[in-house]
Amino acid sequence: MSISPKIPWPRILAEGLAIVVSILLAFGIEAWWSDRETRLNVQENLIALGDELISNRAEI
Repeated sequence: MSISPKIPWPRILAEGLAIVVSILLAFGIEAWWSDRETRLNVQENLIALGDELISNRAEI
């Protein structure tokens, strides 16, 4: 006679779901942060370009 252990499926599914949600959240945060850095770099470059154009115009 073999006694099979009862598998706690609700707990396993809840832990698996928590892991998947955590990974997706981490990917989302990484994408948001990368996009934020890109926008900041674009803004800085536009300001520098504007300053350079003003400087060049003054030299003409």
